[in-house]
Amino acid sequence: MWASKHDNREVEAAGLNMCLELITNIAETDPSTSNAFFQQFFIPILQDVFFVLTDTDHKAGFKSQSMLLSRMFYFISPADGTLPKIQGPIYTTDQAPTGPSNRDFLSEFVANLLHSAFPNLQP
Repeated sequence: MWASKHDNREVEAAGLNMCLELITNIAETDPSTSNAFFQQFFIPILQDVFFVLTDTDHKAGFKSQSMLLSRMFYFISPADGTLPKIQGPIYTTDQAPTGPSNRDFLSEFVANLLHSAFPNLQP
């Protein structure tokens, strides 16, 4: 994720592409490994991607940033009706009480993230 924040466009693109490849490969591994990885790293990756997505110095990475976000959202709520790739929670107990679905948690988390970044947005 350090590379995605880099000023050099080639480094930024390489970092985003590696992250996309990493999460895709992890989603295809056994569920226990995948669930442990995504519970630990899904939210930090999401926050870093939104950070660079909303930073004017990283406009060149918009396509890669969008692809990464799209894949992350797909893993939680596939539009094609298949089962989500991530079955375990993407949040820890200090981020949310046990119980909400990943889809509900992600919707609420992203809404709060956007509202924090853009206070003029209405809920």
